[in-house]
Amino acid sequence: MNVFRTFLIAFGLFAVSQSAPTHAQPSDDSLPKYKEMPLPSAEDLLKGKPFDWIVLLSGDVLVVEPVSPRHDPMFRLNLNLKHAEATYSRVLKYKPKRLADVEQQLVQNRDLNFDALRD
Repeated sequence: MNVFRTFLIAFGLFAVSQSAPTHAQPSDDSLPKYKEMPLPSAEDLLKGKPFDWIVLLSGDVLVVEPVSPRHDPMFRLNLNLKHAEATYSRVLKYKPKRLADVEQQLVQNRDLNFDALRD
């Protein structure tokens, strides 16, 4: 136990003596801005090496190899549409029964003698 404690103290002192790493901040001029980027030609897109643009919140652009897996917005929209249609059809399927139950409950509530319930 004492050996472990000694090791722990020595490691802690070593860690404290090390200076914190400083990450060099890239200058604002090192990355191109989105507004300044020329759009690639159709020939570059069709015949050139595939690439992606990653636009950062600061407006800087990283030109990188294709990102994988790629999202498919049309697939997601179609999936959401199918889910909404299924939910809507399920609601419509039970709507008449629910409406009948609600109407029946309203009739029962109207027929109740609330004064008799208070006593």
